Amino acid sequence: MNGSAEELAEATGKAEAAIPKLEAAAEGAAAAAEKLSDACETERQDKQYYCLQDTVGGINSACLEIKKWSVTSASIVALIGQLGVGRLGYVMAIVAILSLSFWITEAIWRETQAAFITHIRAIEKDDNVLSISRQWSKNYLGDEETTRSVKFWTNFFKPETYLPHGIIFAVSGVLALLIFCGNLDLGTDDSTQTFRFEMTVPTQSEGG
Repeated sequence: MNGSAEELAEATGKAEAAIPKLEAAAEGAAAAAEKLSDACETERQDKQYYCLQDTVGGINSACLEIKKWSVTSASIVALIGQLGVGRLGYVMAIVAILSLSFWITEAIWRETQAAFITHIRAIEKDDNVLSISRQWSKNYLGDEETTRSVKFWTNFFKPETYLPHGIIFAVSGVLALLIFCGNLDLGTDDSTQTFRFEMTVPTQSEGG
């Protein structure tokens, strides 16, 4: 009986001695798990950040293509007009409409890009992690201080957006207006086959 009591006491002592070791092991496991979680979160954040960077770069490439199409379309239509297919005034009006449509399209792309850029800045501040869709929607839809229309027109008139669309639109629009008003004549001289530019300025009649 005494032997059993001694064995029980010995086992109890060993168990009590093992408790601090178990607690230390549990703390070490918790610390390791926390480090692993932080490492995984950092890795996900890095992937998200570079994914957003690639998206912004892709939009820049798309906007460059839009500019190319704007210049190409305006050049083709203007060339058709110079070849005598249709009235030049209508041709210039079409060029103006085309350039305006490309301008608006690029402004929409730039507005979308601006929302992603805002999220990138948030990640750089270690904020709003793993919330691409929610953060983008928040930035794209705007808030009470900055409405969507304000953001759109801000991007619409940025130099990287309106060039070259704005210049093409302005020049072709003014030419079309002058032609329709009868104050401008663009054509070729049949005798010399040279380009002719004539502009008339209306004047007040004497005594009028």
